[in-house]
Parts: sequence; C-alpha cells; structure tokens
Amino acid sequence: MSTHEQKKLSTATRWAPFQPWKTRTAAATGAALGAAVIAITGTAAAPAFAAPSDQQAADADAAWEEQVFRGNVDVVRSDDAAQDTLDGVVFDDLNQNSTQDGGEPGVEGVTVSNGRETTTTDAEGRYELPAYDNMTVFVTQPSGYQVPVDEDNVAQFHYHHLPEGSPDLDYGGLEPTGPLPDQVNFPLAQGAGAASSAQSCVLGADVQTYNTEEVEYARAGVFADLATRNDYSSCGALFLGDVVGDDLSLYPDIRDLTSMLNGPARFLPGNHDLDFDHHEGEHEFDSYRAALGPEYYSYDVGDTHVVMLSNIQYPTEDGGYAYSLDEDQMAWLREDIAQVPEDKLIVLASHAPLIEFYYSDSHRMADLNEIYDLVSGHEVVAVSGHTHMSENLREGDLVDGWSELVGEEGLPFTHLTVSAVSGQWYEGRLTDEGYPTSIQRDGTPPGVLTLDIDGNEVTERFSRTGDDGSDQMAVGLDTPAYRDWFNENQDNVGEAQELEAPNVVAQDELGETWLTTNFWMGSTGSTVEVSIDGGEDLQTARTQPMNGEEVRVGAEWSDPVANLETLVHGGAVADRTSHLWRSPLPEDLEPGAHTAKVTATDVHGQVSTETYQFQVADENGNVPGAEGDIEIEADIPGLPGSGDPGDEDQGSLVLSIDEGTVEMNEQRNAGDRFRTYGTLPSVNVTDTRIHGDGWAVSGQSSDLTSDAATIEASRLGWKPHVEASSNGATPGSAVDSQMSGGQGLAAPQSLGLADAETRMGTTELSADIELEVPVDTMAGTYEGALAVSLFPVD
Repeated sequence: MSTHEQKKLSTATRWAPFQPWKTRTAAATGAALGAAVIAITGTAAAPAFAAPSDQQAADADAAWEEQVFRGNVDVVRSDDAAQDTLDGVVFDDLNQNSTQDGGEPGVEGVTVSNGRETTTTDAEGRYELPAYDNMTVFVTQPSGYQVPVDEDNVAQFHYHHLPEGSPDLDYGGLEPTGPLPDQVNFPLAQGAGAASSAQSCVLGADVQTYNTEEVEYARAGVFADLATRNDYSSCGALFLGDVVGDDLSLYPDIRDLTSMLNGPARFLPGNHDLDFDHHEGEHEFDSYRAALGPEYYSYDVGDTHVVMLSNIQYPTEDGGYAYSLDEDQMAWLREDIAQVPEDKLIVLASHAPLIEFYYSDSHRMADLNEIYDLVSGHEVVAVSGHTHMSENLREGDLVDGWSELVGEEGLPFTHLTVSAVSGQWYEGRLTDEGYPTSIQRDGTPPGVLTLDIDGNEVTERFSRTGDDGSDQMAVGLDTPAYRDWFNENQDNVGEAQELEAPNVVAQDELGETWLTTNFWMGSTGSTVEVSIDGGEDLQTARTQPMNGEEVRVGAEWSDPVANLETLVHGGAVADRTSHLWRSPLPEDLEPGAHTAKVTATDVHGQVSTETYQFQVADENGNVPGAEGDIEIEADIPGLPGSGDPGDEDQGSLVLSIDEGTVEMNEQRNAGDRFRTYGTLPSVNVTDTRIHGDGWAVSGQSSDLTSDAATIEASRLGWKPHVEASSNGATPGSAVDSQMSGGQGLAAPQSLGLADAETRMGTTELSADIELEVPVDTMAGTYEGALAVSLFPVD
C-alpha cells in the first residue's frame, strides 16, 4: 500500500519581551482525515533560573568540591651536603594540609619510583631511591586513597629533579630545581570512592588545540559536557596525549579547561606535545612536564591498575618520531607490572595505539610483544588516541598484516582507540553550541569514552560531544547515486555540492542499495538488527569481519552519513571503518515512504535503537506521499467507505487527533538561546484491519514565519512517547533541534510505529516538543504547519 494519510498542525509563536510564556494548543477531532491547529504564544524574557545543563554543572561541581583533596607534594629542602639518594614518606594527610603532622601515619606498601627503579614504603611509609640529575619521582596512588589535585584539578603526585633546568627551549621547559631536596613527601587522603571496585574513568584523546579559538571550541564542547557529570570523581579524566597542537604556550589554557572538571585530571604526552627544538632525546617533553606532570606513571583505583605509557620517541635518525618505549621506561614498566596482583585489572594507556586497524600496516608499537608478555595472565584493556577515530578491537580480532605480530590467534585482549576531543582537528560546520561538527575519518563524531569498571570487568561507553550518551550510531543509505557522488567528490573535502535527496532510492536500484549503520562502538560480538516498516529482520553484515582480511576501502565500504556532512562542510573522508554494518534493501519495496528500525547491541549487551525514514521513487522518479502538499482528502484503501461496502468488514486504519488545550508557561534561557516546551496533541491510530503488516506515523514541520523573519523548522525537536496502547507500538527516537546537534523537524521524523504483531487496536501517541531559538530572535508572531502522516505497511 503506497498511499498514506496526513494531517497538518499549524503552529504560531509570538516573541514579545518581558511577558511570561503562554502557550495554547487546540486541535480539532478528526475521523479518517481532518486538520488540527496548534497556537503558541510566548516571550523572550530571561527566566530567573538556569538552564538544565547549567544546573547540572552547578550540582556536579558542588558534589566534587565536597570531596576534593586539594594540595601539593611536600618538598623539604635543607643545607645538607649533596645526596646521591632521595628519601621521603608517603602519609595519610588527615587534615589535608599537604604536611605530615603529628598523628598522621605513614602508609605502608606504596610504590614510589624514580622513573627507572621502583620501591615500596616500609611500615612507617618511608622510601629511599637512587637519584639522577634528570628524573621525575612519583608515587603510584594506592587503592583507597587519592593524591591531591591543584586549583585546576590536575593531580599532584610527582617531583621533577633537574638541577640546572632545561636547555634553551622555545617554550621554556623546566626551571632549575637546584640540589636534591632533603625529602620529597607524598600526601594521600582516604576516600571510599577510591576504594570501590566500581569505577568510571573518562578517556579523552587529542584535545590538540592549535590556538585560543580552538581552546574555546573544546570548552564549549567536551569540557562543557564533562562539567555536568559527577561519575568520574575517583578515577578521573585521562587525556591521552596531543594535549595541544605544537603551540606549547597553550598549556595554561588547557589547565583552565580542566578546572571545569569534577574529578582529577591526568595527562600523557603525544607527538604534538614535543619540544621540537630539542634533538638529543632527553628533554623533548620538558615543557609538557613543567606544565602537566610526568611522561609516564601508574596509579590504582578500586581493583584497577592504570598504567600511563609515553610511547612517542623523538627524534629518530631521520628527525621524526617513532612508537616505542625508551630503556628507562621499559625498566620501570617491568618492575611496575611485576607488583600488580593477577586478579587486578590493568588499563594500559598510551597516546599511540599498541596496534591499530585503520593504519594496520604502520601504526604499531616496536615493543608490542614484550608488553604483551609483561601483562600476560592479567585482565587487560589497552586505550589510546592519536589517530582521530574510534576503534573497539576485541580479543581474537585479526586483519591482514598483523599475523607476524600477534599470530593467527589475533589480539590477546581488547584494544580501544578513543575518539578525539578535537574530532577531525576542529574542522567542519560550526554548530550553534559553539563547536564544529568535526566528523572523523571513520565517521565517528568527537567525544569521550568512559570505562565503567566493576572488579576486572570493563564496559566501555561513548558519549559524542553535546550528547548524554544515548546517541550511538548513524543510519543512512549507500545508493548508486551516493557512490557516484562520493567517487566524484572524495578529493574535494568541504567543497562538494550537496547530494540531492540522499534518503531517496529509485525502485529499480533497490538491489544495489544498502542501509548502513555506523555503530560507533560496535565490535566483534556486537549485533545490528534492521527491519523495514515493522517487517522481518533484514540480512545484515559487518563490512569488516576482522577475520584476517585486508582493510576494505572505498565508496561501498564507506559511511554515507558522515561523508554527506564532511564532503560538503569539511571534516574527514570516511572511506573505511571497523564498525559499519550493511543491510541490503528488499527489492520489492513499493514506491513511497518507509521506516527502518535499527537495533544495535554491543558486546556487553547494551542496546541502542534508532529509526530512519527513507523513500522509494517510482519508475518516473516520483515519490508518492513525499511532498508536503498532498491532498488531505485523498482516499486511503482500507478506510471505511473508501471502497465497496463489503470492505468495511475487513477493518480499517484510522488516524485522528484529540481536541485539547495545552498551557505552556515555562521558558528557559540557556545563555545563547531561548527554549520553550510544549506537548503534541494526542495522535491516535486505530488499526482493526484483518490483513496488514503494520503502520508508521511521522511528522515534519514547515518553517515558522512572521512578517519580518523566519524560524527554521530545524529549530524544533521532539521526544515521542506512547501515551497508551492496546497492542505494543513503539515511539520514534528523540530528535534534537539543530541548535543541539540534531536535524530537527525540518525532515520527516518518526513519531511511532508498529509491526504485524503489535499493530492491532488503538495507540495514543504524543511528543514533548522543544523549540530553541537564538536570544536575538526578532519579536513577532511566527506561524507554520506540522504535518503528521500515517503510513500503512504492506
């Protein structure tokens, strides 16, 4: 059945300063066909309370300030003769003044290192280590304790010793420290959170700001998101290298960003954190060390041992850099791992991946097999950044070129490459929230990864910038038209003309078209299920099975959703990925609109669902029901009176909209925008057909216009829900407005759907509607129309 039923709801919005929001919604009852009108009035006056995100940030910050341990390492100097060893004490700083006072006990069994050797504290918390002229002494935070953080939330657990300071470096390096101190004492504070076996650790890769403008992109994006969270206060946020982009004078700006966090900040250096003007392989990270801490170290939290490796070696013989550990770091790592009980989880963090899919023939650690041997017998997960994409490589995964390194059995444990905070180097279209779309070369948006740890079990979850973690995939169509467009434009990133009608496929090209799902954290063990119009699941296959095959590159293996954005607006060419699934479209789909329901389940059983609407054109290139001006009076087969009298015995499919008035008196000022909220009048679907495979309801808004200005329909978003159902229909996915990173209601969006098993009876659908507009929106009355459409499914 290719026809459908449609209703339009007209919308009017009034912006008038200094008046409270008032919204009135009225709808006329419809039988099979009818019309309904929503009238909205309101003001642009600022409310007396903060927007939800601001309030969340305030609450999270307050919770962090209640538990934070602020302080510093206690460096004790004297006039004694030069020493050749360094000693000190690790102590429980009960009053948190960073000095061991009477009654504050030493902590036994804590690991302290000079970057080469390690030792453990005695019963009084004391340690002693050999001293070197260029060394960093650091404590491995023990489980159940926290090291202090400074005013920028940067963890303080180390002392740099460089008597004469760094050589002459462009960005300063380390100041002279003078003679070896008499003592270096490390304060700790006990905390129940740090002892818990349940931890959440935030991983952020490649903040990589090249200038202060990009610092502000990071502030408005990932750091604003993290400021609203309070789930990482014990394990903290780990920034996995390329903290800045070659301009090391920006480290104070990065510290200003970490002051927004609600947990300790720890760092690793990357290849863009190098003092490139040093060429002797000894002081190449001195400016990084001065600003942020040690090159490498470890710490414990709960049942987890986190190892932070510095695996960028500079310079090589040709003046570049390589991926390996130097002799001192490898010596330290052997001793560090040897002290970790086998029942502890090891998180092995580095800037560059140990081994990697996208650059499978080049990006790999020179010390890979020794590192694998060192951690053998432990539960291990490796995490890294560097490549500006997201990879979830599981035990046993294998691609061509790895066999000589990992053997035919594949990877020994999970390797995660973390999406960059900067995404594709802050490229792309600037969003209304103040950061770029910056889609990366595997189609993943910028964001952070969180490791949720319970004992030695790890569950990873990705949060794209500007989202709460509910958005986990991008769904699109890989059509012949798309592939031709991609091949023509892949070398013209940011300059391509938009592909016309990317969600439309010609009926005679259905057999050459895939519905694609880029499941950003998808991996071996994940599943993707796709059904069209509530029908049976389609056959779906992962484009990269990870069974030893070559990396698959090109238009047919690419992510259309990513490329439709980046080739036009800037970003990356997403021509390969390890987490794309394809579903061939059925060749017997009728012309008209169709709805795909995609259910993605990761290796841990976490389920995400999206709906995607696309259209099939007939032999003349027309799409029945695709235009907004379809006659409302159109007959729909199966409705009462639409055919022979006997047809009524076969049942009917009826759409109606309830009467009612909805008062909206809530306005929120989110700083750069005004938000107002309303509720869609109940949309009722009654299905009494004896024969039928299901139905789908969608909605699309026109722009809202006044005499002087226009509010684009993309400023409207909604969150559908099922008010009541006698069958089991499901609501459509939430849709953010363009100002919150979504498509808005400018394109058809699913309100609800039912398949053959859940269609019968009456379903009452509604949606919470949100309108977001800039604070400088011109006052006036804005009117538009919201079309609600019902599509029977054959």
